Amino acid sequence: MTNKTLISATVLIAAVVALGLVGCSAGDLLIAYTGGGLPPGEPDLGGIVVTQISSTTAQNPPGPPAGSQAVMGAHVRLLRGNSVLSQTMTGNGGYFRFQAPPTGTYTVQVVGPVGAGFEDASSTINHRGGEQTFITITLERSPGPGPGPGTGSP
Repeated sequence: MTNKTLISATVLIAAVVALGLVGCSAGDLLIAYTGGGLPPGEPDLGGIVVTQISSTTAQNPPGPPAGSQAVMGAHVRLLRGNSVLSQTMTGNGGYFRFQAPPTGTYTVQVVGPVGAGFEDASSTINHRGGEQTFITITLERSPGPGPGPGTGSP
């Protein structure tokens, strides 16, 4: 490997690490995953974003709770106080995951996909470091057409 190749590889690794740390404050290293559920036994904070469906809508198990449908492409932010620690998007199954946050009280904010017509939602939770926390956040449909809350603007 030449020096030029080694420098290029080092710059690429630094760029990937920098992207992974966007939104983290000093001392916090929170990695966020788009999609995917929580692996068994992992001390992560994660969950699923869903919306209610009518009883006539078909559903393919496994997946979201009965009577609901996964929301793909929702923006999910993890906050401690007013500081955004990390952010991600829900994947095909509506899942999101933040890797191993320390013990504390967090707010998970969810903004629906742009133009999908959902109201924003949030949930405040107490997470214990070393344990797994799984939450379900339900996005409600906006009551009427037009711009405003629930238009999916992150």
